[in-house]
Amino acid sequence: MSGIIKPVVIALVINKEGKILISKRNDSETPDAHNKWALIGGKVEYSEETPPRL
Repeated sequence: MSGIIKPVVIALVINKEGKILISKRNDSETPDAHNKWALIGGKVEYSEETPPRL
């Protein structure tokens, strides 16, 4: 463990029918993530303040 604290922001979008908004990743350069399901979202940059992350 490097001792670096990485902030994490997570949200889940569920519609009235109970369906969840997700995407299937298309990232052949990252084999562990390629073709797997993921929540929609972006990355958090270390220079960002908390409100823009949300």
